Amino acid sequence: MLDITSVFPTAEELRTNGVDGFSLYLFEEELRSILRLIAWATKQGFNKVHIEEISKESIEFLIEKGYEFESDNDAWWIKWK
Repeated sequence: MLDITSVFPTAEELRTNGVDGFSLYLFEEELRSILRLIAWATKQGFNKVHIEEISKESIEFLIEKGYEFESDNDAWWIKWK
């Protein structure tokens, strides 16, 4: 388990590095959020989830993992099965 206090940036680090220094962390957090949605939906017997915002990197990653996407008025459906 990651100790958040050990990786939490100081205000100076954010001013100096901006968000670029945390891009991998942000990508991982986005995937964790999507995984929670998929796990919940699967448990409920669904085979898709609706998501309003998703990065291009996450879409590419999930397509590589076999998921399908449909666009729905500036939002997305992530589908499996």
